[in-house]
Formats: sequence, structure tokens, C-alpha cells
Amino acid sequence: MRIAVLAVLFFQQWWIQRQQVQTIPYAVRELVSSAFEKALDILGKYRQQLDEGAKRLLEKETLTREELPVLEGFKMAAASGLSL
Repeated sequence: MRIAVLAVLFFQQWWIQRQQVQTIPYAVRELVSSAFEKALDILGKYRQQLDEGAKRLLEKETLTREELPVLEGFKMAAASGLSL
């Protein structure tokens, strides 16, 4: 009788762990997917400024802060600690 109870308890613990192991990769995929989508949105939002900065860098190897295109929304969010 005790062996049967221990076997049931062992099986229940194994089943719970198995479910958790399957859930964790799904949660990680969701986090990575969400972060990727957010990154694409940010890059798309500032595409014109990024292209201008890339163009200037191709023309000149080193740029000063004043020579870079300003990413106002990005600067303000970073300064205030807000996430984009």
C-alpha cells in the first residue's frame, strides 16, 4: 500500500515538473517574440534618422554628436527612463 502511494506521489511530481518544463520554453518564446516586435517598431519609427546617420557615417568615418541626426523621441524616453 505504501509503495502504491509513493508511486502515485512520484508520478504526480514528475507530471507537474514535465508540465513546467514545457511551459518555460513557451514563456521565453513569448518574451523574445515581444522584444523582437518592439525592436522592429522602434527601428521602423526611426528609420529615416537611422538611414541619415548611416549615410553620414559612410561619407565620414567619425561623427561628432552634433553631426548625428537627432532621435528626439528616443533621447527623451531614454532621459526619462521610460521604455519605448
